[in-house]
Parts: sequence; C-alpha cells; structure tokens
Amino acid sequence: MFQHPDILSPIYGVQNDLSLLQLKTPLKFGLTINKIDLDTDIRKNYTGEVCTISGWGNTNGSGTNYPDRLQVVSMHVVPIDYCKTSYPGIYSFPKNTICLQDGKKDSCNKDSGGPMVCSKKLVGVLSFGVESCDGRSPSVHTRVSAYTDWIKKEMKNKRKNKKNDKKDKKSKNNKNNNNEKKSKKDKKKKQKEEK
Repeated sequence: MFQHPDILSPIYGVQNDLSLLQLKTPLKFGLTINKIDLDTDIRKNYTGEVCTISGWGNTNGSGTNYPDRLQVVSMHVVPIDYCKTSYPGIYSFPKNTICLQDGKKDSCNKDSGGPMVCSKKLVGVLSFGVESCDGRSPSVHTRVSAYTDWIKKEMKNKRKNKKNDKKDKKSKNNKNNNNEKKSKKDKKKKQKEEK
C-alpha cells in the first residue's frame, strides 16, 4: 500500500486521504471485476448530481453488523459550504474534497476508502462521516481528480520498479546458474586431478 506523502497535513487534519494498493497478482476482469475511469476534471461541479457509493462496512452505526453482500447506495452531491456547516471547526474542506448526503442512508464505519462513482467515473474515495451513519450529515470524500498526477506518477514508478525487479531476479537466477555450472565444472576438474 502506498499512502499519499502528505496524508497527515497538520493544517487540515485528515488531508490528502488517499492510498494506492499494489496487488501481487493481476486481476482477471469479467462480470464482477472491471476497470473504472478516473475523473480528471477538478473544475467540474457535481453539486446536485446523484452518485453511488459502496462498501463492506458496518450497517449499524454503533454495532458490528457487517454485511455478507456489498452495500450500495445512491446519494446527492451537496455544496462544500453546506458540508462546512455540518462539521464546524473540524475540517476546512479544501478543493480536494467532495460531499454526499441522502437524508436516510449513508456510508458507515469501515467503509473508508470505498468508491464514489458519478457518471461511470471514480470521482471520490470515502474519507469520513459521522458515526451514527443515519444520513443526516454528509459523508466526506477525497476528490480523485485532485490527485491524478500523483496516481499516474506512482503507478509508473511501481511498473518501472516491477520491471527492474524482474530483471534483477533474472540476472540473479542467471548468476546462480552460472555459479552452479562453475561449481560442477570445478568439482569434475578436482576429481580428475585426484585420479
């Protein structure tokens, strides 16, 4: 997992709340697993649009009711100013955040990091919300479009490192094979000399 380097900015509290996860084996895309485009337009105003969030988190604010099926809910994007009034003095809501509210349903504990999808694009990643999970306060999401340069850079670096690791492993294997051959050759030579 690779966290954003400025994830704990002292100015805002939980700022730059985004991480990337590198898998050991590639995913096999099909009916239940697929790619999604990242939203890249930081200027786009989503206020009023209906977006979808999903997660495996608690289904009851104070309990430990975890679902056996992925939970999905559609919510409206609310203005940042409204979000600020819901969390006075707690968070400054810079341009890299976006908020959702339904009034009845909400994200809940352990849903953090879950996707916020609008118009078939990944627009946000859940950062935080209120513990009651009752939909009366907005949920706050890290806006992906503010981080596309960082995401692309990290992914490029990881691919480059992976290629270098493969080259190093191949080189090491070749070296080991050469050492084994040399060792066998030396052993045979020594046996001949002893005769």
